[in-house]
Amino acid sequence: NEGPDAETRVVVELGPESDPALIRFWPGPGPEGAGTAVSYALRTSAGWIFLDPLRPAAAGVHRLRLLIREPPAATVLTSDGHERFCYAVRQQWGTPVRGPALGQAQRDPAYDGQPDHLYTEGDALPGGLRAIKLAGAWRGDHALLWQAPGGERVLFSGDVLNGQVEPALAGADHYRRE
Repeated sequence: NEGPDAETRVVVELGPESDPALIRFWPGPGPEGAGTAVSYALRTSAGWIFLDPLRPAAAGVHRLRLLIREPPAATVLTSDGHERFCYAVRQQWGTPVRGPALGQAQRDPAYDGQPDHLYTEGDALPGGLRAIKLAGAWRGDHALLWQAPGGERVLFSGDVLNGQVEPALAGADHYRRE
């Protein structure tokens, strides 16, 4: 889904198009399809924060630039398995990467690179994000709770609560295996 002809969907989830507070982006056609990964951009008092950023296709880059209009202040990962495009963002804009510290899990650590900062539940994160440790397949699985500028509370859960199940890792009785 990341080739030159790939499509990137970019949707303003909170706020008007002229002043968005929350943007969701993902490689098309999903996000309902199996294996679809989703990324977010949040407008915070600290600046724009990317969550689990994916490489957008050319049209997606253009739309994101129109909506965001400034380099992101930070990237925060919900899991050690969600680095995706974060190091390219860091290289292009100097955007620091915050990744979860590793705990116990079914899988070996998945970091391919090195985040600038590791966080654990309760640590202060950019933009007022609050980390909540989850027990998942990845060692660093966390949900991130955020209060938007309009007062809405948003929970970003990565794959643990609403993502796809990897059949090779899930037990036969996993509630979402089918």
